[in-house]
Amino acid sequence: NKGACLFSLLKFEEAIACYDKAISLEPEHAATYNNKANALRSLKMYRAASQCYDKAILLDPENSLAKTNREMMVKSLSANPEAECVIF
Repeated sequence: NKGACLFSLLKFEEAIACYDKAISLEPEHAATYNNKANALRSLKMYRAASQCYDKAILLDPENSLAKTNREMMVKSLSANPEAECVIF
């Protein structure tokens, strides 16, 4: 998938554009929201990342990867009191 390739090349904004296109074509695909969230998180866009993780979990409540990624993000932000309010 092109988005994943761009992500691995650290081209996060381009990866997000690919994920957006994929979402427009298949809006019920939970993994795409998780992947987009990871790219957003890499750009420190935590609120948008949180929303994408939540959407992935809503679409697939058994999506342990999205749950784990969201938990890891929350834990890392919780260690930084200034950043904690970003997603809540």
